Amino acid sequence: MRDDWYYSGPEGQRGPVTLQQLRDTLAAHPAADDLFIWHESLSGWVRAGDVAEILAGESTFDGGMVAEPRERYSAITGLLLGAVAIIVGCSLFYLGISGNVAKLAKAYGLTTELVEASPGALLFVIGLFVIWGARYRVTAK
Repeated sequence: MRDDWYYSGPEGQRGPVTLQQLRDTLAAHPAADDLFIWHESLSGWVRAGDVAEILAGESTFDGGMVAEPRERYSAITGLLLGAVAIIVGCSLFYLGISGNVAKLAKAYGLTTELVEASPGALLFVIGLFVIWGARYRVTAK
């Protein structure tokens, strides 16, 4: 991996510089946290204040913004399950308000359109919470 770093601020984009030169620049800059930096190990331009090990002057930098593979699969699974819950919820809601709910619900006396649509609305909300809870988290490494 090359030691070519770039940074961008109000003065424009600068680089390539070495990691030590970048550290020196950040130490001397009055608004170093608001500069953006880029390296081939990063997923894109990152605010310097979000990558503390560069500002702290640690001797090595082992990567950029990463997501653990387990978290990535968990997020994808949560997204898919949430999307399925939303689709099924919307379908049940539509069937409930249109009066096409199974006869079993009517046998229990649940005949109002609002009660018939409530399982679909509840499943929709659950799907939103599943997607929100399993969102993709990226951390600085």
